[in-house]
Parts: sequence; C-alpha cells; structure tokens
Amino acid sequence: LALALAEMPDANGVTDTSALAITRSRVLDAHDDAFRDPAKLAPWLGFLGSQDADAIRPDPRSKPLYVTRYEALARCPWQAVLSRLLRLEQTPDPLDALPGFDPRLIGNVVHAVIERVVRQAVGDEDRSFSQALAREPVPIAWPDDEALLALALDVTRGVIVRTRKPAPGLVRTVVECAWPSLLRARAFDLGEAERFDGHGVLGAEVTGRARVDLGNGEELELLFRADRIEARGGKVCVTDFKAGAPKTSKDVKKSIPRGENLQPLVYAIAAHAAGTDARGRFLFLKSEDETEVAFDERFGEHVADLASALGTTSAAWREGAFFPRLVRADGEKEPDACRMCDVSQACLRGDSGARRALVAIAGGEADVGKAGSALTSLFALEALGKGRGR
Repeated sequence: LALALAEMPDANGVTDTSALAITRSRVLDAHDDAFRDPAKLAPWLGFLGSQDADAIRPDPRSKPLYVTRYEALARCPWQAVLSRLLRLEQTPDPLDALPGFDPRLIGNVVHAVIERVVRQAVGDEDRSFSQALAREPVPIAWPDDEALLALALDVTRGVIVRTRKPAPGLVRTVVECAWPSLLRARAFDLGEAERFDGHGVLGAEVTGRARVDLGNGEELELLFRADRIEARGGKVCVTDFKAGAPKTSKDVKKSIPRGENLQPLVYAIAAHAAGTDARGRFLFLKSEDETEVAFDERFGEHVADLASALGTTSAAWREGAFFPRLVRADGEKEPDACRMCDVSQACLRGDSGARRALVAIAGGEADVGKAGSALTSLFALEALGKGRGR
C-alpha cells in the first residue's frame, strides 16, 4: 500500500506514505477486531470526545442551538454530526440519467411560496419573535389560481437553481406536486379569515428564543424559526407548515418524550414567556381531515417530557455521544430511516461487526475506557429512542 501510494501523482500531498499506510491498516484492523474488541471501533461509533476537549462544535451552554438540532440528535446522533456539523451531502449517482427530486424539495417549494405570499403583506423586513408579537396584524391577500401558478413557477425555479441546473420540465413537475398543498394552505387561510375577526399575519420566517427548565437546576436556551405568526379572534398562532405525511395530535404528543416534533411546544413556551398565550401548531397541508396539531396555554403537562428529551440530547452533545442508530429500539433490525438517509455512505450501516460492537457497548459488555460519561449519554439516548424518558 505504501508503494502504491508513493506512485500516485503528487501522492495526494502526502510525503510519508508509509505512515499513511500504517494508519490505514490500523483503521482496517479496528473494523476487523470489532467482534473481539468493540472498544476499538468507538471513534467510528460516534464517541467523539467531550465538549470541553473539542473546540470545533458549538457549546449549547454558551451558544444556543436550534431546537431542530436537538430533534436531529434524538433521531440519529451520527447523522446529525455528518449532515449538520460536517455538512456532508449525498454522493451523486453517475448512472442516474433522469433528473430526480425528493419530497423535501416539494416541501421547500411549498414553504417558499407561502413565505412569498406573506411577505407581500408584511414586507421583507425580518423581525424577531417579540417584534412580530407587538405589531398589528395585516390581512393575507392570496392570489387567484393564475397568479398563484405564476408565483409558484418563479419560486420553484429559484429554489432549484440554488443546487442544480433545471432540466426541461422539472420546474413544472415540481409545481404540479406542490400545487395541492398550496391550494389547501390558501383555503385554510380564507376559512380562518371568515371564522375569526381580526385575522391577519404578524410575521414570516420569524426567529426567536425559548428557555426550558431542565428540572435539575439547569436551564437550556433554544433558538427556533417559525414559518409564520398570525392573529385570529384576539389570539395568536405560531405556525409551522408541514408538507409531509400528516400526524394526529396523539402521535405528536406521544413523540415528545423521544425528542421528536418539539417545535410547536417550544413556540407556545416562548409566547407564554413573552406575556402572550399563543398557540404553537403544526399545519399539515396533505391532510384531508385533521389539519392542525396545536399546543396552547395548557401545555404544562408536556413540559416535563420536553425537559427530559432536551436534557438527554444536550448532555449527549456535550459529552460527545454521537453513535449511529444501527438498530431499532428493540435491538434487532435496522431502522427504516436508514434506507432514506442521505449520508449513509459515511456510516457503518450494514456492517455486522459494527452493529454487534454497538450493541455490546450499549449493553455494558465492552469497556470503552476514556469515553467516560459519554457512555452514560449513550444509555440515555437509547432509552430516549425507546420512549422511556431521561
């Protein structure tokens, strides 16, 4: 290997190819020895070191993170590192001849069109959460079908060109897929205006902060970004639009202990702290029946679950427990989310040795030595994935 590396043009800038070959061999040995010594694989299983020893990732105690960062950490810590910190992207398939797109592109277009409609009413000025709450509501003027289609085509073209050159017909195809959700958003707003006096928008893409008592003497500050703030019937709603599969109120509330779907609850907490009893809500634009899942001033019963999830994920972030979820909470099969992960090529997914090593470490059967309190966070995150709380 050292000789082969030395014969490469410029050797990739490496002068000591023998050292590189030895390092590469040790990496392979660590993978091969995973069955016998799981601790050797710890760096590739997400044990990245404590916050105090790492000057790279931001410290949530001094620099607040967005609530979606904690949700990503609860979903799969390793995926959060790869996509949110290292900002890796999926490797393009050279054999993929046809231009494709995933549901997230549709969601981005729906959000961008709704934002443009709201911006036409409130202006382009960005406002903080508190500033938006203090302003007077402005009626939303949705365009008719023809104008809405033109707006959607223009917005979609802008969304696509940020990442690729639009193939013939791609813009129109994306708009066709987003169109039903846009019509539901318009119908919902028109219905709200008819049912509630003083209905209007206060802001779009509004950023804010919320503080959550973790119940152990610590308080965690969170950042959030709400799609829209509006007034209706003397009340305020902080809205997050969802273009994906709809969820029921029961499903959303049951998922909070697992660190999922936290935004509407955080919105309600922030509004309450600002002296406004606002509803934090999801609006599912694919739903034919139940469109809204909301938390209002009676959110107190869910705060303990939120605090538990945030306490677990923030501790894991600080201690460097970023393991990949290679198995489901039952400890057997691979999670379904792995099949749709954009960064799975940088993960040990499908490696039986890595899966066995992770299960051994999580089961207390392997000593990870210097990992220290990161192991405690691993146990806590595993319990979080099973919905057991902190």
